[in-house]
Amino acid sequence: MPGFFLTGISVLFFAFFLTKPALAMEFRSSDQTVTVGPGETVVGSLFATGQTVQIDGVVEGDVYCAGKTILVKGSVNGDLLCAGQNVQVDGTVTGSIRTAGQTISLHNAIGRNVTAVGQIVNLGTLSRVGGDVVLGGQTMTLAGVIAQGVLAASETMILNGTVGGNTKLAVNTLQVGETARINGTLMYESVNDAVVAPGALIGTVVKQPVQKERRGDWRLELEEKKLSQIWGAMQKPWPVNALGSIVTFFLLAVVFIFLFPGKTERVVDMIATSPGRSVFMGLLAFVITPIVFVTLLITIIGIPLAILLILLFVLMAFVSKLFVALWVGRKIQSSFMKKKRENWYLAAAIGVTVSYLVFHLPYVGWLVSFIAVLIGMGGMVSIVFSRAPLKKSGRR
Repeated sequence: MPGFFLTGISVLFFAFFLTKPALAMEFRSSDQTVTVGPGETVVGSLFATGQTVQIDGVVEGDVYCAGKTILVKGSVNGDLLCAGQNVQVDGTVTGSIRTAGQTISLHNAIGRNVTAVGQIVNLGTLSRVGGDVVLGGQTMTLAGVIAQGVLAASETMILNGTVGGNTKLAVNTLQVGETARINGTLMYESVNDAVVAPGALIGTVVKQPVQKERRGDWRLELEEKKLSQIWGAMQKPWPVNALGSIVTFFLLAVVFIFLFPGKTERVVDMIATSPGRSVFMGLLAFVITPIVFVTLLITIIGIPLAILLILLFVLMAFVSKLFVALWVGRKIQSSFMKKKRENWYLAAAIGVTVSYLVFHLPYVGWLVSFIAVLIGMGGMVSIVFSRAPLKKSGRR
C-alpha cells in the first residue's frame, strides 16, 4: 500500500502539474538500472527512479530523477532535478541543475544556474556555469568557470576557478588557490582568515566575523530579511495585500483550466459528487505520507525518494485549495446564474475571491483552509484510484 501510494502521488503530481502541453512526459522505473542509451533520444521530459540512473543519450526536455547513483554523460536540453547518494554530471545541461546528494560532481557546461546541497560538492576544471551557483554542504571545490555569482555555506571551501560576479560565503576554512580569478567582491563570514595563494586575482576581499548571536547559523540573516519583508507587507492596507494574492491565485487557476481542462474538471467533479470521500482520502494522504517517508529513510536508496515524496506532497497541498476554489465558484455560479452556460474562468474569479476571504477570516480561517487542503488533496488522490474514464470538458 505505501509503495503504491508513493507511485500514485508521484504520477499524479507530474501528470497534473509538470507536463507541458507540447511535450510528452516519459516515466522509467527499475529496481536496478534505468538507462538512456547512447544514440537514444527522449522527446520531452523524463522522470526516472532506480538504483542507478544513467543518461548516455539525449533528453529533449527536463529530467527528474532519484537513485543511489545518478550519472549523466549525454545531453539534457532542459533542467536537471535529481537526488541521489552520488550525482555525477559529465555531460551538458542547457538549463539549470538542482540536486541533492552525498557526493556531487559537475564536469561540463551548465547553461543556467546550479543549486546543490551535499556533503562533498565539486565543480571541476571543465565545468562552465552560465548563471549563478548556490551551494550548501561540508566540503566544496570550485575549479571551473562561473559566469555570475556564488552564494555558499560550508565547513571547507576551496576556490581555484573563475567567478564573474560577487562571491558570498559562510565558511570555517577558506582556501583560495593561485588559479582563482574573482572579478567581483569576495565576502566571507568565518572565525578564521582565508588562505590566499600569491597568484590569485581578487577584486575586493571583505571578511565578516561570525556574530555570536547567530550561533553558527548562516541562514539567520536571510530569515531576518524575509521576516522584515513580510512585516513590511503586513503594514500595507489589507485590501492591497488581498488583491495581489487573489490575482496571483486566479492566474494560477487560469493556467490549470487552460492547460489541463479535463483533469481539472475531473477533480472538481470528484469533490462535488463525493466531498466525504475527498476528505477521507485527504486524511489518508496526511496519515500515510509520514509513514512512507520514515520507511524510505531506513535505506540509502530510499532517501532520495523520501525527499521527492515530501516535495510532491507539499506542492500538492499548495495547489489543492485551487480545486476547492473552483468548486465553490462553480457552485455560486450555478446558483445565481442558472440560465447562463457554465464558464470556468468566471467560476475561478468568483471562487478564488470568496475562498481567499474565507481562508483569512480571524480565528476560523486557518481551520477552513486546512479542511480545504484535505478536500482538494483528497480529490486529486481519488483520481489516482478511480478507473472512471476522463470525460470531455464542456467548459467555455
